[in-house]
Amino acid sequence: MSDYTLSQDDIDALKTRDTRFAILSNAIAVEHDLRDNPVIKALMGAARADADQAMEELCDVSPGDVAAISFHLVKIRQLVYMRRVLNAVLRQGAAAEAAIRADDAYRTDHDE
Repeated sequence: MSDYTLSQDDIDALKTRDTRFAILSNAIAVEHDLRDNPVIKALMGAARADADQAMEELCDVSPGDVAAISFHLVKIRQLVYMRRVLNAVLRQGAAAEAAIRADDAYRTDHDE
């Protein structure tokens, strides 16, 4: 049996690193799906087309027609929401990658 034991700080650092890798993995999966998954590409294409059409039609709606404005804004909001969610996952992945790289660089500098 090894005499080496992990401190609570070591365990916490490993858990943090595992969490960062999980976040990075999610971001990679999203990036892959946005590029290569035909279902996701079709979904995003349809949402983008609906939002583009809604923006065009919104220009012709009377400013007093609240129902028509709301109808078009819902289509636009769907696309914006999907983009925000996917972009947030990608940003979190980039931040996790940067943290992993910084941690690796720190370890490399201090292990010598």
